[in-house]
Amino acid sequence: MPVAVLSIRHRTSNRNHRCARPTTRGRPTAGTTGRHQMRARRQHVQCALAMAAAIPPGADTFAQWVDRWAIGPGMNDRRSQRRYTGNDGTVGRGWLPLLDRLASQLVMAGWDRSIAQIKEKFGTLRFYLDTTPAHRDATWDAFVREAESASARTCERCGAPGTLRGGNWYMTRCDGCVGTRTWE
Repeated sequence: MPVAVLSIRHRTSNRNHRCARPTTRGRPTAGTTGRHQMRARRQHVQCALAMAAAIPPGADTFAQWVDRWAIGPGMNDRRSQRRYTGNDGTVGRGWLPLLDRLASQLVMAGWDRSIAQIKEKFGTLRFYLDTTPAHRDATWDAFVREAESASARTCERCGAPGTLRGGNWYMTRCDGCVGTRTWE
C-alpha cells in the first residue's frame, strides 16, 4: 500500500507543524484523532496548492539556471572551469525568476557574465559581480539592488509573495513555507 509523505512546514496554532506525517491514501494513520486528521489534511492540500502554483513542474534548478545563462566561474572556482559551480553559494528555486530578470537586464546592458558570488545572506539575495566599479555601468548596480530588494518580498523556496522572517536564521518565506529550509 503506497504511503504519501509531504515534507512541508507551516504555522498553525502558534506552533510549527511539519507535514511529514505519513498518510495511507487519505485514510487515518495510527495514533491520530479524526479532528487532527481533518485539520492536517486541509493543511496538506493548502501547502501543496500553494507550492504548485508558485513553482511549475519541471522548473529549473539553480545549476540549470547557471547553464542556461552561461554564467562564468565564481571567485572560488578554478578559472579553467567554464561555469559557476555553486561553491560560493546558491539560492532557492523561488528566486530563479528574479535572477532571470536580472541576468537579462545585465546582458542587455553589456555584462560579460562574470560573477564573484550568488547567494542568500540574511534572508535576501546577494549578487556580486566580478568586475571593478570602473569597468561596469552604473545601471548594473541599480539592477542588482532592485533584484536584491525584490528578494525580500519573494519566498526563496516557492516564489510566492513572502516576507523576511527572523529568528536564529533569517529567511524570506511565504506563509506556506515558514519553517522550511531551501533544500527541503
